Amino acid sequence: NKLSGTIPTELSSLTKLIALNVRFNSLSGTIPDLAGLASLKELLLSGNNLIGTMPTGLPPLHGLDVHMNSLSGSIPSELARLTSVKDLVLQANSLSGFIPSELGRLTSLIYFSLALDQISGTIPNGLASLPSLQQLYLQLNSLSGSVPSEIAASSSMAVLDVGLNLLSGTIPSNLANLSSLTSLDLAQNSVSGTIPD
Repeated sequence: NKLSGTIPTELSSLTKLIALNVRFNSLSGTIPDLAGLASLKELLLSGNNLIGTMPTGLPPLHGLDVHMNSLSGSIPSELARLTSVKDLVLQANSLSGFIPSELGRLTSLIYFSLALDQISGTIPNGLASLPSLQQLYLQLNSLSGSVPSEIAASSSMAVLDVGLNLLSGTIPSNLANLSSLTSLDLAQNSVSGTIPD
């Protein structure tokens, strides 16, 4: 559609709302406080003109998609409270700072994308080893350090994309344990050494 304006705060009175999908409109302003919507499981806001920081007060979502907006600031560690979240899509904003180590508590997480932001620091070991994680997209940031060998503990990992960062060190040989892996992208980093047999 061609919806514009802000997301109305009155949505917080829709106590039985399960899903809110307003993707790819022209909504502006900030994301309102929706913490009181205890029934809300899907919050899909991608492809708008939303600004401000990531909200810290969110209901127990299963899916959160805010990609392709203009959100800024750091990733709040409070996202670790979303213990049932399966899809967490934060890519293509202006998010900066580190990936909170607390996100390693999201044991239900299947799909995580933080690509095309301004994230620095290292990839937390806890995030890398999440048991249900199948797709991890961290490309086009400023991540440093090495590719965590803990990723090998994610038996479901199918896609690992950490290209176009500042990663260094060698490729962990135990990535060979990722029997479900279909795509591995380490392009345009400073990884050295040999490709493990």
